[in-house]
Amino acid sequence: MIPVRPKYKELSVVSFFIGLVFVIVFTLIKHDWSYRWYYPFFNTTIAITCIGVFWYLFNQYIWRWKISKFCIVDFPDLNGSWEGTLKTDGKHSLKEEDLKCSLTIKQTYISISCRFRTNKASSNSITATLLTNADKNEFMLIYCYENTPVRGKAPTSSRMHHGTAMLDFDANNNTLEGNYYTNREVPTQGSLELKRVPK
Repeated sequence: MIPVRPKYKELSVVSFFIGLVFVIVFTLIKHDWSYRWYYPFFNTTIAITCIGVFWYLFNQYIWRWKISKFCIVDFPDLNGSWEGTLKTDGKHSLKEEDLKCSLTIKQTYISISCRFRTNKASSNSITATLLTNADKNEFMLIYCYENTPVRGKAPTSSRMHHGTAMLDFDANNNTLEGNYYTNREVPTQGSLELKRVPK
């Protein structure tokens, strides 16, 4: 699988035409066809401002709209809350058990972050990315995280540690399923099964 890459080229073309349209519209609205030396600078400032505002809005919101899926966005929107089960492997003083867990994903067009919680610990992603196959019909969320045990609820042997989670996204069932691995003194691993919480 390969990392998902934002389509900066296509987005730049759209941004250029948006800036151009705003300059033309502003010029027509002024109804003053006499040339002034500052017009080029003024129009350039307007174009840059409009493009900057568009990039911000696109990165935060517009990329999630259905219209953006036609030519610019070719990866899923994972934003939101996910709940499910973490299954431990029983090593490192952790008995084999199923834990209820939740995953909160915050995603923009160019970034993604994850916050994972159980009643015994919480973790935040250090880095995260989406992977896809050549046909772009399968997606995997992979992220590295720092885990902090909840004082008084986690086993005394449990310490702050780092790990990696690899989760396959099923668009039909709206689920994330996969495995996680840790770098504890005695490395541990387990599985995760999560389903998106309806908004």
